[in-house]
Order: sequence, then C-alpha cells, then structure tokens
Amino acid sequence: MIISINASRQQAEKYLLKEGHGSWPYHPEGDTSLETTAWCAIALRSDKTITEKTWQFYNQCQNSNGGWSTDSTDPNSDWTSNLVVLSLRVMAENLPLEPEKRSLLESGYKYLIKSRQQANLEFLRWIFRLLKLPANFPSGRGWPFVPGTVMLVEPTTYALMALKPIRHSAEEPLKSVIALAEEYLFNRFCQRGGWNYGENIRLTEQLPAYPVTTAQAIVALQDKPDNERIQTGVKFLTESARKDNTVMSLAWSALARDCLGLDARQELEMLAKQQRKDGSFGGNIYLTALSTCALQIEESNPLKFPVPATLEIQMADK
Repeated sequence: MIISINASRQQAEKYLLKEGHGSWPYHPEGDTSLETTAWCAIALRSDKTITEKTWQFYNQCQNSNGGWSTDSTDPNSDWTSNLVVLSLRVMAENLPLEPEKRSLLESGYKYLIKSRQQANLEFLRWIFRLLKLPANFPSGRGWPFVPGTVMLVEPTTYALMALKPIRHSAEEPLKSVIALAEEYLFNRFCQRGGWNYGENIRLTEQLPAYPVTTAQAIVALQDKPDNERIQTGVKFLTESARKDNTVMSLAWSALARDCLGLDARQELEMLAKQQRKDGSFGGNIYLTALSTCALQIEESNPLKFPVPATLEIQMADK
C-alpha cells in the first residue's frame, strides 16, 4: 500500500504545482488565500523555486505591524499570521536565510508574540458572580482569530508549532510565552477527551471535542507525549477521525499520530481513497495541500519538531 500512498502524494503535489506558483487561491481561479498559500508552501517546501516565490509574496503582503491578514490586501493582521510564520519556519529549514528573509521571519515572530490575547479576568469574575458559578477561571494565554477577541485552540496551536522549534525556545522570553500557551491548551481539555474549538465548558455545560482541533492540539503538544491528556486525546482522535472519515479529519489525524511516533497507515489509506481523478482532495486547494502534507509523512512530516532545533531567531529589537 506504500506505493499507492506515494502515488497519491505525487498526484497531489502535481495538482498544487499546476494551481499556483508562490501564492494560491482557496478554489481554482479564485482570489489569493493566505491560509491556502501557507499550506501549499509547507507541502511544497522542497521545491526551492516555489519557496523563493512564496517568500517574495509574503514580503509583498506583510502588514506594517509585522503580521498578515486572511485577505492579502487587508492591512488588519489576524490569525493567518500564525500560519504564515509556521510556513516560513518550515521553509527556513530548507533554505539559507539571507538578511532579507531573516528580517521577514523575525518581524513575523515579533508580531506573533505581541498578538496574544489576555483574558479579561475582571469581566469573568463579574459574570461568574452574577450567575453564581464557581470562580475557577481557566488560566493560560493563547491567540484569537481576530485581535481583541476570545482565545481559540486553532490559532494557538499554529503559534506553538511555529515557536517551539526555535533553538532558544527554552529561554526567555519564549519560554514564558510557550508555557502560557500550553497552559491554555491543557486547561481547555474536554471531559470526554480531546479539544473543542475554544472553551471546554460553557457555564455548566460540558462541550464536545472534535477530531480536527484535537489533532491540532496534539501536534502543538507533541513534545509532551506522556501527558495523560495527550494519551486520552489520541484515543479520542483515533476513534472520531476514522468514524468521521472526512479529508480534513483523516489528514490531521495522520499528521498528529506520526508526530507521536504512532502508525498512521490506516488514516493514510482512508485518505488516499478520497483523492479525485485530478489529484485534488475535498474540492479545494487548501484541503489538497493539507492532505499532501499528511501523505508525505512516510518520508518527512513537516509538522514534526526537528530535534535538535537549529533555527536561530533574534527576538529582541536591535
């Protein structure tokens, strides 16, 4: 079955190369999507021509505050910045960092640190007193989709995937940033296993976990494989992703399992069966790029943290 998985990967890579060269839309012939571009850049990281063009595209649409927006023409940076920095980090492992590239990457990382959301504890205390609820506020500090709004799992996991493989991530200021983000994720673990999109409880109601957000959290916390919540989350993920049987769930589940050193053959085989004749997955370029990353894990998982970390980032302003 390895041959069919490899063939599926090659078809998917050809499809991505046909649909874009440095920037990609969500759907063929649509407007450029930063989210789609980031995943395509990760999937095609070994193609030096593509990575050079993607770096140029990121440089052109970077906002003045160092971040990026979902719409490449929007000057208001948002969660897409986390994903762009993640893709830059992955590409940087395969490219020499000339001064211009290093400047782009470091400014993106600085925006990432500044864009974290702080919980409004005074407001939470008022709400909890009003509803006569136990005042056990979830701690930690993560990232929102839109600056100034609530922290959520997905953007927080992308930030951790970008931050952890930095060589000096165990030193300040990154050490505290990473620790608070991990605390945010662990404190949002759902009672029945796995992670929801945001909170694990709404007032007194226990919220359900979902396979995609659970896989994203596991990838971000892959360096904590013995943690009980990771082990419980993997059990939930395996059952729910295979039952869900969607392109997104299977691709994320395969990536997460492989990050923990677990066999992902069943997920890959189920995923490969959903490939279309033109090489795409799920009817759009974004899902095809994500699936390509999953199909690549037998050679190299782009989301697995390199050991030892070698990427040097200057976080302090010179």
